[in-house]
Amino acid sequence: MRSQSDAPLAEPVAIVGIAALHPGVRGADAFWRHLTEPPPPPGAAAPSLADVEVDVAQFGIPPAQAGALTRMQLLMLEAARECLEDAKAGDRALQAERTDVVAGVCAGLDRQYANALRVEGSRYARELERALTAPEFGGSARTAAQAADELRTALVRRLGASPHDRVGEMASTIPARIASAFKLRGRTLALESADATSFLALAHALDNLRGGLSEAVLVVAGQREEGPFLRAALAAKGLVADRTRPFAADGGGFVLGEGVGALLLKRLSSAVRDGDRVYATVRGCAVHHEGRPGVFRYSTSVERRAVTARAALDACGAQPSSVGYVECGGTGVAHETRAELDALKAVYAGDGPGSVVVGSVRDRLGHTFANAGLASVTKAALALYHRRLPGGLPAAPEPGPPFRTLPEPRKWHQEAGAGPRRAAVSGASLTGTLCHLVLEEHDPDAAAPAAERPRTARASVAPEPIAVVGYGGRFGNAPDAEAFWAAMLTGEDRIGPLPESLLDRELYYEPGKLSLTHSYTDQGSPLEVPAAPPEGLRIPPRRWAVMDAAQRVALSVAGELMARRGPGAAAL
Repeated sequence: MRSQSDAPLAEPVAIVGIAALHPGVRGADAFWRHLTEPPPPPGAAAPSLADVEVDVAQFGIPPAQAGALTRMQLLMLEAARECLEDAKAGDRALQAERTDVVAGVCAGLDRQYANALRVEGSRYARELERALTAPEFGGSARTAAQAADELRTALVRRLGASPHDRVGEMASTIPARIASAFKLRGRTLALESADATSFLALAHALDNLRGGLSEAVLVVAGQREEGPFLRAALAAKGLVADRTRPFAADGGGFVLGEGVGALLLKRLSSAVRDGDRVYATVRGCAVHHEGRPGVFRYSTSVERRAVTARAALDACGAQPSSVGYVECGGTGVAHETRAELDALKAVYAGDGPGSVVVGSVRDRLGHTFANAGLASVTKAALALYHRRLPGGLPAAPEPGPPFRTLPEPRKWHQEAGAGPRRAAVSGASLTGTLCHLVLEEHDPDAAAPAAERPRTARASVAPEPIAVVGYGGRFGNAPDAEAFWAAMLTGEDRIGPLPESLLDRELYYEPGKLSLTHSYTDQGSPLEVPAAPPEGLRIPPRRWAVMDAAQRVALSVAGELMARRGPGAAAL
């Protein structure tokens, strides 16, 4: 995302609705109290979102389908409902044709794990049956078959099974389900980008609103601990700790938290026209990426982080001295904490000692991963709305000048003539993404802003054509794009029997019959997974072999695209 000091400033985007579902917290008011009141004693807070009840009937979901939906889908529906109610959108109908829904999640969902285990359970049942027919177990084929059937039945009873499973488990159906429930007919998008997920969802929404492609955007992002995989993967990187200390110089990681949040966004001129309550406005946004070889890890580049922060300030013409509060990522990982604070100090170096208050929502919520950016923006927006500076937990480490933490919330004083209160939100992802946003308070008594004509909305001249400057691809029986084109020219399909390595016919193939555990066809057009990385990509063979097949295919296609561009690829 680019910004130039001489470019026209983009219209502010208003936050007009908030929903926050966290353990023991429901709604914007409860969220703010949770962040500003003394924390409950250890063990007193609700440990998860399991106790949140969702009335599926109000969303028009038939009971037969409800059990096939992921828990996250239900929680996101509830968050969307609460956000729209908070915005009073029911009183002033949204422009349904131009209201988008963007949903972000990360890692697996409960129905995905359950369905995978139930389907794979057929293999375990077969192995059990084979083992029980051995002489040492009696060798009774009848007993072995009965035990296998009991295991299959128990798995279905324990894990559930429905004809709607395949759709209900897909994260990509969540924004579509929300749009259908609330009769919103704009575009829907599901995305995942580790702990930058909700930052990228917000950036997408801002671009659509400022580009005139949308009138309103509902952004929903959530994270639950659906199984042990995410925790185990993060723990293997040394990132999980028993508590989160955002600014500790010796921090050893973070606590994983759960949360589902939603924001309803409009251009400020539209929000003022519609009489919406405005919590705060988003003025600047910058999203960059630090691509580095090797394992994924949080960026420790002070320079790249500072560049990202300055880009967000430049995008709205704001001086660092106008920012009174910075909501930090605050992962609690020592080297990442130092990089974040050093970068922010470089940006705010001209401010006096203690002139900028810093905090991190993670000291109360833990790291809510896909939801983390949304939780941080929500906290900053509520601080501006209530005109109060949030406090940290007692005995929080001091970040050093020009920053300070507060032991408890305080009124956010602003000197006369100093301009509007502003807050910044800093974030980073395990995958290398860097994010920074600048928020500003809204004065409802100020003159209404003139509606800026969106840059791409119904322009009187034809939009500039977009050139396709590179391509690559891998398809069934076609290892690259050229082979695919050659196959298309023949007019013949490449569909045939699937190899046994992909479809165990004994277990999963039942011709012509629909089943929860079997396929009615054994035909397909599988693509071959590359055995080695593209030339020039330094990935050890052992690591390449254990990478997910989809990642290996994607990297190979990207390598083909870059190779086809030739020397010009360096100019990207």
